[in-house]
Amino acid sequence: MSPARTQATTRRRPRGLTLIELMVALSISATILTAVGVSLNACISNYSANAVQADITQRARLSLNRMLMLIRGGTGHQPYTASAETKFAAGNLTNDLGISLITGDGVPVDFHYDAKNLRLLMTENGTDFEMVEGVSSFNIAMQPMKSATNQKTGGVYDELMRATLTIVIQRAVQSPDIDSNDAQQTLTLSSSAMPRQNIW
Repeated sequence: MSPARTQATTRRRPRGLTLIELMVALSISATILTAVGVSLNACISNYSANAVQADITQRARLSLNRMLMLIRGGTGHQPYTASAETKFAAGNLTNDLGISLITGDGVPVDFHYDAKNLRLLMTENGTDFEMVEGVSSFNIAMQPMKSATNQKTGGVYDELMRATLTIVIQRAVQSPDIDSNDAQQTLTLSSSAMPRQNIW
């Protein structure tokens, strides 16, 4: 056998990727990219949902604090509905969906629950302002008392001794499992206030 023939047979041809190897590599890459895309989408969705719910929670806390502040500094506290007013005047612990009062600046203000639209409203000078949405329940428990004058004359209960406010927020919490339905989380905020000018 000649040296030239031996060298030709021993020299190997450079080898690249076969079509099957290339298809396998593309399939693995596509699978990894799909998994990363799904995970990223779930993270963005969860972040957006949690940001909205955090905003609602913060607004609920601020709304509760605002109502408590105005109740403490206001006068002329009365239940929002007429039936509750009668019960309040009789001296009974009264639960209502709202409260009417006059602020320290002399402005009439109503806080009341819009059950149809699940929101808490503040009415000032005949104009409604939305305080917080997503409210599944709102209640004000009012304990009445008699003013100094009515205490002497035997009149009706005309002043507020204490008000206890309870707000229940229904928050949708997105599940990490993209195939499952969103879970519901309930947040309950409650606090009490006593009007300063009614303490004697």
